[in-house]
Amino acid sequence: MSVCVAVIIATSMRRTDLLIERSLPSVYAQVNASPWRIYVVDDNACEEEYLAIRRRVKQLRETFFAQKFPDGVPDHWFKTEVIRNTRTQGRSGSGAWNSGAHAAWKHRPADAPLYFAILDDDDEWYPQYLARCCRRVAATNAGVAAVVSAFHRHESGVDSVVRISAKNLTLEKFFIGNPGWQGSNTFVHAETFWRAGGYDESMPSTQDRDFAIRVLEVSRSRGQDILVNDEALLRHHAHQNERVTLCREGKRRGLDLFYEKYAPRMNAKTRQASLERAERLFGYRRQSFPAARQEVECYQSYEDEPPIRLVIGVTSSCARNVKNQIASLARQIRREPKFAGMCRYVVLTNGRCEEEVKTCLQEFAPQGFTARVVGLAEQRASFSRFPYRDVFELGSVSRKSIAFSRTLLHFFCWEEAKKQGADCRVLILDDDLQFESLAIESGALKRKNLNFLGKIGRLSRNSAADIIVSPYSDAPALPFYSSLRTQLLDIYHTLYHFARQSPENTFSFDLCTLKEISGKGDYYYDLSSARYDHLERAAAWQLVGPSKGQCVSDCFRAFLRDIQYLSQQANITRPLLASPHAWNATEGGNSVRRGGIALYLNLSLLVDVPNLSPLIERGGFLTHARRSDFIAAIHMVKNKSVKMEEVSLPLRHHRRVQNSPCEISPEKLAEDIVGLCFYRVFAEYCDGRFSTGSGLRKRFAGLVNEYLDRIAINHLRADQLVQQISELLAGDHWWRSQGSGIHAVDLEATEAAIDSLRDTHLNNNVIRQMHGVKQIIERFDVVAEVDRLLRFFTRDRPCRVSEVHDFGEFLPASVCTS
Repeated sequence: MSVCVAVIIATSMRRTDLLIERSLPSVYAQVNASPWRIYVVDDNACEEEYLAIRRRVKQLRETFFAQKFPDGVPDHWFKTEVIRNTRTQGRSGSGAWNSGAHAAWKHRPADAPLYFAILDDDDEWYPQYLARCCRRVAATNAGVAAVVSAFHRHESGVDSVVRISAKNLTLEKFFIGNPGWQGSNTFVHAETFWRAGGYDESMPSTQDRDFAIRVLEVSRSRGQDILVNDEALLRHHAHQNERVTLCREGKRRGLDLFYEKYAPRMNAKTRQASLERAERLFGYRRQSFPAARQEVECYQSYEDEPPIRLVIGVTSSCARNVKNQIASLARQIRREPKFAGMCRYVVLTNGRCEEEVKTCLQEFAPQGFTARVVGLAEQRASFSRFPYRDVFELGSVSRKSIAFSRTLLHFFCWEEAKKQGADCRVLILDDDLQFESLAIESGALKRKNLNFLGKIGRLSRNSAADIIVSPYSDAPALPFYSSLRTQLLDIYHTLYHFARQSPENTFSFDLCTLKEISGKGDYYYDLSSARYDHLERAAAWQLVGPSKGQCVSDCFRAFLRDIQYLSQQANITRPLLASPHAWNATEGGNSVRRGGIALYLNLSLLVDVPNLSPLIERGGFLTHARRSDFIAAIHMVKNKSVKMEEVSLPLRHHRRVQNSPCEISPEKLAEDIVGLCFYRVFAEYCDGRFSTGSGLRKRFAGLVNEYLDRIAINHLRADQLVQQISELLAGDHWWRSQGSGIHAVDLEATEAAIDSLRDTHLNNNVIRQMHGVKQIIERFDVVAEVDRLLRFFTRDRPCRVSEVHDFGEFLPASVCTS
């Protein structure tokens, strides 16, 4: 069996001389093995060093092989690419190694198994290293997860042999210390690497032990071997000068994160041995993380604000969502009674369940506000005065896209607001939002009641913005597959947290990690291009609501119920949180992230700019992709100089009470990916980033491929985590014993939900659909769609509908045609 090898060298701290004089020459000196690709990943901060590395690597390769190839080195021979670390920087190579692994994965060959060979820029391999590793892999018929080799440790001019025993490659040994698994002796199967999650980029040190533990878990659950080369095949240089891993603060932080992750899995004896070793070698003393502290800053009340008239508009075909939302609005008005009679709730339907929605409003609409359903009959009757009837067709009223529904809703809300008077404002919401927030208070995750209406009143009088947008609290507004990996990681580690406690004891909740990571963006998002240090750092599941005094078994039952919501595409960990600092602010930064909460202070913008998105072929028909709200916002901000600010109005997006789950199909995935990538290139186009159509196409194709690669990688990790969760649930733990308080039916329902999740989203189901996704996207013309949308956005109209103030006379049909 032939083996394909990608060598990955991370270089940092301006150690380019060591790279050129030691590590890279040792790769070029390999015999009986030619790497498929060599990636030198620059983890330095300065552009000058990157350019110097590229120049010197090129010179070294040409010089090293000049005798063998006097007429020039063939491109395929020890092909070397120098790339930048596009992930977390300065974390002992973890982000750089992952960057190199990602680059290799994108271009991997299809005809041979791919292995990653990791090398530090200050270490060196002996000439037979790669050949021996490849030979070990090729000699076995079983799958090989990794090969780990003995090495010489070079310190103060002396070499000592560090031998690795196969019997020491156990979780227990790595919990205590590191029996010899370093970066430079890691030869790991590429799929195993990504199933293990790659290197944890949150850890400034100790990441070798952490990575080894996760590779061991993968190999054990998949029945793969980890082989050991007994002969020392490399030299590890242990420097006493400043290194990332020897920085005392970095080492302390790395060990803190290591114990945060693995202490719940250690028995008392192992934990004691591990801590004694850490103190002996590094002067480390483990301290308990402090309990989550209550915010010093209080949430402002806004209760003294005079009321304003408010039209609240939603599109919905789900009576349950409408019922939940109006009930929460009624509670909010009882909390802020000044707003009684000041709110008008408008629901625009798509026809489905229209009668149920009407019945819901008749039966459940309480005192304090009025409500109205705009059904299909009224939509058709009003279509002649709809300003964008040349963009959207009357025949599609009963099967409207999100773009069409939102544009039509804006029109009816604009009409309604004009009738209410000059002080009226319009709040456009998703129908699955509720008037409450999720927040951390007094060490617990709680529902928080805030003065939303009072703050809207303050903003409507004082804000200089035209439109105010806000993030949600609780579940992020993402396609479910975009936050699956991190949720499964949290569930897996939370299960171990439960396993180490007695069912009758009081359960201890730890909010420290959630508080720490929630202060940064994208902490819930698997496909982030901005940060990666959250992907392998678990944030424990939390019970929402009062938790003090609850026993472990009661909390575990609640945890099992939450896991069951995964099969309904609900997020159960890493909620978005309302913070006092964000809530108290009435001014925000500029934004184009027009999502499910938008307060229109300039009402003309409701009808001056339609919600539009690119058209994509689906089942022989053209349908609108996602992100029409973002695209319209980008046009308003960048082309019309509209002032859009993000200010906190964090209503709760409670996915556990949402509609039935969305479909997962190649067409649906293609819509999501096209929408996600299109709004990015559309914004760049409006900024003048592209001078040619080919540049726009190249950028769009690059984004699409990048997201498809991330989806594939994250689904490998998610698939692995689901397998490990199933094994852990089925294991010999207290919840399987009689008298634990956990009923078999609860465990069976949770296991069934995990199986459903695996069948729907994993088992390579999404990956198998990628071919179909690619075919759909290949037929998509990004240049034509940018041009089409801009024609609609920027064409001149004889009269803007927002300029008509006499409601007795609406625009004639001729005004609304091109």
